[in-house]
Amino acid sequence: MLADVGHTLNRNLHEIDAEVPCTHDAYGVAPGTKGIIVTAITKLGHSSIALEKDERILVIDPGNLSPHDRVRDAEAVIVTHAHPDHIVVDALDGSAAEVWGPQEVADVLVRDGIATTRIHVVAPGDTFSPAGFSVTAFGGQHAAVFPGMKVLQNNAYLVDEELFHPGDSFTTAPDPALVKVLFTPIAAPWLKLAETMDFIHAHPDADIVPIHDAILSDAGIGITDGVLRSRFEERAYRRIRKDETLWT
Repeated sequence: MLADVGHTLNRNLHEIDAEVPCTHDAYGVAPGTKGIIVTAITKLGHSSIALEKDERILVIDPGNLSPHDRVRDAEAVIVTHAHPDHIVVDALDGSAAEVWGPQEVADVLVRDGIATTRIHVVAPGDTFSPAGFSVTAFGGQHAAVFPGMKVLQNNAYLVDEELFHPGDSFTTAPDPALVKVLFTPIAAPWLKLAETMDFIHAHPDADIVPIHDAILSDAGIGITDGVLRSRFEERAYRRIRKDETLWT
């Protein structure tokens, strides 16, 4: 388990980080280990994650709150929904990556000049294989922000049966006990932290990787991380810093 960071919520964020080791049992395979297929997990910022396996790269949700350098090297991009903090057409500049996402994402990309031959529409229940990963879409709707506001399409994605990214939702994985890494939204106009906690509880064996956090200050991240770590002190809560990489 990760080192105990205690229950004090007002410590400096960097002091908290210093107490958390860079690896956990779930990330126990070092890069380059012979005979074992590993997946590298890199947080690009906000909700954007890069996954790399067998030198093939899949990027999730390259929006306007994350850098796009890894997209240029990616073979594939999957997008949860059409909000700009999850996809912007600029992210695809200089990239030949094919893109998978809901119909509303396809509509935005075609409108902004991306060739239809690069775009694949996927809906809940669809399974597909971008960059050699097995991905299944679930859910279907963005979490409600306020009654009467338009609700966008939103796909949650289960990658290789063990990595789960819900986009802007708290969709539960079909078999929660099998999820090994849970990308967990922690700050947004559409959520409250109690819902984040319910989402974590619903996936009892997953390591928790916080995402959707670019709207928080460093102090806000420290407080939010502290609350969640104290609530789930028996679980691995792993904040991946920008451009830091872990391995499954």
